[in-house]
Amino acid sequence: MLLPLVVAAVLASAASPAQLMATVPVWTQTVKLPPPDGRTLVTDGRLALEIAVAKPAVRPSASLPPDAAKAFASYLAASYPSEFGLDDLHEGKTQTLFIGPGNLGLSTHYVLFLRRNLPKIRFRSKGPSDPVILVLDGRSVGLVMPMAMPQ
Repeated sequence: MLLPLVVAAVLASAASPAQLMATVPVWTQTVKLPPPDGRTLVTDGRLALEIAVAKPAVRPSASLPPDAAKAFASYLAASYPSEFGLDDLHEGKTQTLFIGPGNLGLSTHYVLFLRRNLPKIRFRSKGPSDPVILVLDGRSVGLVMPMAMPQ
């Protein structure tokens, strides 16, 4: 029977559960955006996503202070001149990095998470030291900090 061999080959080429779990952020805090926005985000310290988009298994009990929430809201509302998608990213010189337009570095960990869970996500950026805004269906739903590029 050829079918078991085909199934075995497919399973062998698929990512292991440990590899898949490794790409799920460990959400440690929530961020309640101030009015009039009022959305709640979850963050692991480098990536922040609307809780409805991130769908964390457990909602973190710790929260960021109001001044941090105001900063997040400001970033999410700002205008960012450059927009690109997941298909515009390519692997960097190391396995920990994907490179986007303008030589912008993004963590492989986050790119794999976004590809698997939000394949239509778009990115908006200003430059390599500014947060990258995550956009879904034309709406800002989170942000991620870019990675420093190896010299």
